[in-house]
Amino acid sequence: MDADRPGAEGLPGGFGLGNLDDYELGEMLDKAWGADVFRILSEKGPLGLLNGPLDSVYVNKCHLCSEVFGRLLA
Repeated sequence: MDADRPGAEGLPGGFGLGNLDDYELGEMLDKAWGADVFRILSEKGPLGLLNGPLDSVYVNKCHLCSEVFGRLLA
């Protein structure tokens, strides 16, 4: 894992917005609102990113999100 970008290399394409050392926050937010993945997350939540149901019980939203991203990366 790169110390300057913890965890970023483990995400599928479209999730990285840049580094605040290189971009203004407004630029990064504009980029996020223009990205399909963030629109889907905003409108449908993490389950909107899946192509099928999850069959588990989740303790909280973080647990659910972790499972969704684990499937996307598999």
